[in-house]
Amino acid sequence: MAKEYRILEYLPLNKNRFLSKEQIQDHVWGYAYKSESNVIEVLIKNIRRKKDGNRNTSFIQTKRNLGNVIHDAY
Repeated sequence: MAKEYRILEYLPLNKNRFLSKEQIQDHVWGYAYKSESNVIEVLIKNIRRKKDGNRNTSFIQTKRNLGNVIHDAY
């Protein structure tokens, strides 16, 4: 839960800017956390499930090879 909160805190500070998995990991863990796992994807999925409910669109957009972003609309 604390890790999800750190992501929710970080993404809005960088609205309209795609953040890579590595950038998010560095912020959440506070150091150059190196992992080949899908921990960031799982945390984002959990946030979406809790925040979006049954909506068809998510407030967090993910683009392959770019990262994750929150747009001004949120």
